[in-house]
Amino acid sequence: MANDPAIDRATAIPSSGDGDFRIACVLRHACAVLYRNFWIFLPISAIAASPNLIIFSNSYRNARFSPAYLLALFSLFVLGALSQAVLLQATLQDISGRPVLLGEALRNGLERLLPIMGVAIATTLGCILGALLLVVPALILWVRWYVAVPVCVVEHLGPIRSIDRSQELTRGYRWQISGLCLLFLIFAVIVGTMSFRLLPAPLAAIGIWVSISVASSFGAVVVILTFIELRRAKEGIGEEQVAVFDRR
Repeated sequence: MANDPAIDRATAIPSSGDGDFRIACVLRHACAVLYRNFWIFLPISAIAASPNLIIFSNSYRNARFSPAYLLALFSLFVLGALSQAVLLQATLQDISGRPVLLGEALRNGLERLLPIMGVAIATTLGCILGALLLVVPALILWVRWYVAVPVCVVEHLGPIRSIDRSQELTRGYRWQISGLCLLFLIFAVIVGTMSFRLLPAPLAAIGIWVSISVASSFGAVVVILTFIELRRAKEGIGEEQVAVFDRR
C-alpha cells in the first residue's frame, strides 16, 4: 500500500508539522492538480465566465446597465459561486486519490450554493467598501477572507462563521498570501491590457474570456490547497486526514 498512487496523490502536500506554510508548495501541487484535470476544470470555468462575453460586448457598444448587461452580471455572480464550489469539490476528490466525478461535485456544490453566495456577497461588499476608502484596505480584507469559500464548502459553516474562520486560519500567514494575491492581480492586469491593446474588440473579449477561465480554474485549486496547507500549519492536520476534511 505504501506505493499506491491514490495514497501518493492524497498526500501530495507534505505535512509541515512545525507550523510552516509554503506558498511555493501550494503552487507546485496546484499545477499538478490542474494538469491532471485541465480538460475537466476548464469547461466548468468557461461556462461560468461566459456572461463576460455579454458584459464586454455591451461595454464596447456603450450599453452598460441595459437589461442584458444586468442579467449577465447576475448570471456571472451565480455561476461563479457554483463553479467555484464544484471545482473545490473536484479538487478534494483528486487529492484524495478518487476519480473526479462531476455529478457528485455538482450535487455537493448545489447543496452549498446559497451559503457560498452569502460569503461572496459579504466579502465583495466588504472589499468594495475598502476600495472606496483606499486600495490597501480592500487588499487586506481580500487576504483575510481568502479561504472563506473553501471553509464554507468543506466545513459546512454559514457565511459569517466562514469569514471569521478564514481570518483565524490566515492569521500569521497573510504576507505569504498577499504575495499570492499580488501574482493573480499582476496576471489579470497584464492579460487584460494586452488583450485590449493588441486585439480587435470581438477577439479581445474572447481572449479575456479564455484567460479568465484558465485563471479561475487555477485559482479555485490554489484556494483549496491553501486552505488545506493552512490547516496543516496551524492545526497539525496529517496526510491521512486530507480525504475526510468534508464534515458532513
